[in-house]
Amino acid sequence: MKNILPLLALFVPLSVSASGLYISPEVKIGSFRGAGIQMGASDMAGFDALYFDYSQITYKSGNYDETIDAYRIGFQHLFGHQPQMGFQASLGLAQYDGTYKSERRETNGLSIGGAYVYQVNPILSVRAGADLDVFMNDKTHTFTDTAINFSLGFGLRL
Repeated sequence: MKNILPLLALFVPLSVSASGLYISPEVKIGSFRGAGIQMGASDMAGFDALYFDYSQITYKSGNYDETIDAYRIGFQHLFGHQPQMGFQASLGLAQYDGTYKSERRETNGLSIGGAYVYQVNPILSVRAGADLDVFMNDKTHTFTDTAINFSLGFGLRL
């Protein structure tokens, strides 16, 4: 949580010049499960939305107890020839905290996200995408030091 506040402070001066607020909750499914939220400004800097993206996914089974927090900055762009369709892209930091039996590991890595967006009307959009969190070799308890998850969400432009 302490890492979120400086990143959110970046959007306060930027959102003054924007047309409105953009909020988008999501659920994440895959080997890890969790939820996330995108918050930012709509119609800004040539994009349909600029946002801060936070998510937390977990995996708990038997001797494993793992959590990944992702902090990303991203944008949404709708296609000019098909204005109801578009995409999102985001990039940022992932923090891993995991325990296997009594061995605990913590590390930071890269977090990348992307999604297809369908703008239902000027206020509501739906999206489906994927996230990839990549960590250094042997720093996590995950088999490949990567976590891939799919996300489903909706967006509101206020």
